[in-house]
Amino acid sequence: MAINTIADLSVTPANNIDYLGSNATGAGNAADIDAVRQNLGAIIARAYADMGGMATVAGTNTITVTSNSTYQTLENGLMIAIVAANSNTGATTLNLDALGAKSVRLPSGGPLVGGEIVQGGWYQFRYDSSLNAAAGGWSLLNPAGIANLTDPNADRVLFWDDSAGRYAWLALAAALEISGTTLRVLETFTVAISDESTAITTGTAKVTFRMPFAATLTAVRASLSTASSSGIPTFDINEGGTTVLSTKLTVDANEKTSTTAATAAVISDSALADDAEITIDVDVAGTGAKGAKITFYWYR
Repeated sequence: MAINTIADLSVTPANNIDYLGSNATGAGNAADIDAVRQNLGAIIARAYADMGGMATVAGTNTITVTSNSTYQTLENGLMIAIVAANSNTGATTLNLDALGAKSVRLPSGGPLVGGEIVQGGWYQFRYDSSLNAAAGGWSLLNPAGIANLTDPNADRVLFWDDSAGRYAWLALAAALEISGTTLRVLETFTVAISDESTAITTGTAKVTFRMPFAATLTAVRASLSTASSSGIPTFDINEGGTTVLSTKLTVDANEKTSTTAATAAVISDSALADDAEITIDVDVAGTGAKGAKITFYWYR
């Protein structure tokens, strides 16, 4: 068989007899020997260029590669490297030297889903006829990893997506929050400071409880089952007798929630100590307000 590419070379020396048309058997003159050496060198140099990503590449999800070697067949174990012309966005095929588009697969064997190939990145492929249900395919040996992830411009968790065989960003659910480098669960705790049928009155320490753990307070909210017909119910929260609010928690007249208050509460001390005594005061009762409750939002 004529040896036109490095893939055509045999591990049996006697089979390597025709290098780009130069026969390497029997006695030959110096010109013939030089031709064999030169052609063998050219085969190796072309393969070296192809492994270095020097092939001509085009396409996004249908990648075409024109190699320096000009391969004649797709052999198991054939390897090629490219510098990606574009970033893939879904399932991807690779067509080497017009030998047919073959599916590109992850090291796990699954298809690409997008983001595994990044424009300008260097990627190595190995052909395997057993891939893609024995239809043949290219195994992408170095799919884009952590270094190739783009900045999401938001707090995200990096995780390994086993089904896709790659790293990805995990968006945080509403109950999750990142504080520094720690992932925390945002918890809520609601306490009633009056019954449902009696109008609230002013006073200190309407409710007293102790913190079951240390927590960072992120927000507070007040609600009423019956709105105040006039006046603005105002509430204060204290840790060990000292307020944790620089602007008190209010519910506007004819409203049932502090979320619509003209002036939002401002937390001045967010660090609640384990076993600290928490008290809730009613500074302003309004008129006819009932069913007052305070909700704490915190993470441990």
